[in-house]
Amino acid sequence: MGGSLGLPWYAAVGGSDKPLATGENVVPSEAANEATRRAWRARGFFCDRNHATKEWRVIGSVTGLRKFTSELRAYASNPANDRPAEYTHFGPAMNLEVGTWHQAEITEQWIGGPLVELRRLATLIERSAQGIAL
Repeated sequence: MGGSLGLPWYAAVGGSDKPLATGENVVPSEAANEATRRAWRARGFFCDRNHATKEWRVIGSVTGLRKFTSELRAYASNPANDRPAEYTHFGPAMNLEVGTWHQAEITEQWIGGPLVELRRLATLIERSAQGIAL
């Protein structure tokens, strides 16, 4: 059993609702696509932007969603990350950044906020995954 969680984003001041230009017109080879699919399957979850609904989708098995929250919690529990603009990439395609910021925000680029808020988000996602499993 699996599920999908939508995390809405809000454009930052001066931001754009348009898709990010970097790499948007590059068509990867089928071999590259397959390698990426295998890497996501090994993680048990998949992160993707939905530009139409302005949200990040985290899709996976319950175990995979728990792994996502574990990775989010690991980032947020590392004192070295307690500086604004620290970040890491989630996933083989490096399409989602999770990072430290002054305030909680979810944008087309990242999920950011104070570490305590990122840990809180991990808890909320864990609770949602438990609801999916029931």
